Amino acid sequence: MFLLGVSLPLSVLLVLMLRRACPLRPNLTAALGGLAVAAAAAALLAPFHPLETTAVDLMVHGATVLGVIGLNGLAGGRLLDRSRR
Repeated sequence: MFLLGVSLPLSVLLVLMLRRACPLRPNLTAALGGLAVAAAAAALLAPFHPLETTAVDLMVHGATVLGVIGLNGLAGGRLLDRSRR
């Protein structure tokens, strides 16, 4: 929940900033922005998360990161595509 709670507002801000640019591949740009946002959220989680992790914990984190990348790729790509405006 922490990763999603931090990633969502950061994703919105990143897509708003990227709308001023003119990306050649909007879906890829948005997906890589999602990767950056997920990495920032994971870095913010590190001080609050216990050091010992289990395989289930790593799988949940991986699924959350893939979800953030996928959502950014779908939604952000549509928002960044200038040909659809």
